[in-house]
Amino acid sequence: MAADFSGDGAADVLGVDSAGLLWYYPHNGSGLSAPVQIGNGWGTFKHVMAADFSGDGAADVLGVDAAGLLWYYPHNGSGLSAPIQIGNGWGTFKHVNAVDFSGDGYADVLGVDSTGLLWYYPHNGSGLSAPVQIGNGWGAWPFVM
Repeated sequence: MAADFSGDGAADVLGVDSAGLLWYYPHNGSGLSAPVQIGNGWGTFKHVMAADFSGDGAADVLGVDAAGLLWYYPHNGSGLSAPIQIGNGWGTFKHVNAVDFSGDGYADVLGVDSTGLLWYYPHNGSGLSAPVQIGNGWGAWPFVM
């Protein structure tokens, strides 16, 4: 996943390896610097995404765990803070993405459910508002970004 984790205006890359370690590859102006491990235990997550959920200019990390809980890991300036549960019932979603869909500076969450409906969960300044269906027929898509 690419997102501005450092808050410098350039997209960095974050990834989860086969051991469940979360790695941060800083953008150095012409490519990527050596990776820095910023977490572990991510191997059981069904979905992991990076986006600026807090609106501070640096990407946070969100993830859907094996139980279908949606977790928000705030960026604290030097890494990730303790997670905050911001949702449940996400276990049946085929795709989950965080992106500033509304353009207000806060990442919203989009999800494709098991029937192929595309749902928009607007960020309301302190969490997520009730979902709004914005599409259908997305179940056949292997990737939605």
